[in-house]
Parts: sequence; C-alpha cells; structure tokens
Amino acid sequence: MLTVKALRVLRSADVVLYDALTAPAILALVPSTTKLVKFGQALRNKGNRTRRNKSLNCRLCQEGKPSYA
Repeated sequence: MLTVKALRVLRSADVVLYDALTAPAILALVPSTTKLVKFGQALRNKGNRTRRNKSLNCRLCQEGKPSYA
C-alpha cells in the first residue's frame, strides 16, 4: 500500500533506487522512462547498516548530480 504522495513521487522520479524487499507491484508503477537501479540487499547483516546507509547516501548524491558529458 502506498500513499497518494508516494505514488506521485514514483511517477515523477527520474531515478528510483530499490532493493530486494521492493515488491514488483510497486516497481510496475514506475514509468518506463524512469531509470531503475537495484541497490543493496535485504537487511540480513544488521552490523553493516551504517556502512550501507553511507553507501546509499553516496549513490543518491551521484544519481542526483547532473551529467556534463
């Protein structure tokens, strides 16, 4: 179940990062023009949560930066 706001954000996003816990039905709501990036994995090893969060934050920043190529 998603909120209306979450659905609006998914439909307007340029990039969506997701992991193994994301339901396929949710990914089906994302437009075909949106870049889908599989990132991370299910939280099996809680000891590395901080490192994974830092890695996710770095990836979010990279995806958010404009390309000057």
